[in-house]
Amino acid sequence: MQITGRPEPYRRPNRTTTQIKARPDRVAFGAVMLGVFMVFMAVVTAQADAAKWQRATLGDRTLQKGTAGNDVKTLQILLTRRGFEVPSTGYFGTITKRKVRQFQRSRRITADGIVGPMTREKFRPSKRRTATWYGPGLYGNEMACGGKLTRSTFGVAHKSLPCGSKVTIAHGGRIVIARVVDRGPFVKGVEYDLTAHAAEAVRMSSTSEIRANR
Repeated sequence: MQITGRPEPYRRPNRTTTQIKARPDRVAFGAVMLGVFMVFMAVVTAQADAAKWQRATLGDRTLQKGTAGNDVKTLQILLTRRGFEVPSTGYFGTITKRKVRQFQRSRRITADGIVGPMTREKFRPSKRRTATWYGPGLYGNEMACGGKLTRSTFGVAHKSLPCGSKVTIAHGGRIVIARVVDRGPFVKGVEYDLTAHAAEAVRMSSTSEIRANR
């Protein structure tokens, strides 16, 4: 059999065409990487916000419907302890506003559902106590209730209250709820020893009179 005609000449792939076809893949990869980066930044931002709220103290700002954070959670715990039960969600919603208004009426103040200085004052513990604070120079030491004392430890030392007990502390126009984490203080006439972090939260820089309830 005789083959006629000439063989098809070899043609090199068009470089421009190859590049154009590859671009959609690179664009898709870039989009995926951008999405991953945005998710990462969202997580970092959320963690930063969470850390911020963990440092929040009742008294740093006025609370009202729509606000959120650890200070709102503290408010909800205090409301529940006073018989105005509300879930500790950390969000100031309709239920929290209603309970705040009920609390305000019970204390004979303007029932506007907003927690400002006057309403916070009504949450202040009634018992006067003397307190000191500790921290620098002792960081790294073992605490009686477990763990090591660090700059970020938020709690109080007490001679006899069970470890983990929650104590409401008020000073300097601020209110916090701290757990018993250590034993002390061992100074006559002083009942509580706040960690440096807790003392800073209530603006206490030296031996002071605080208000505290178990």
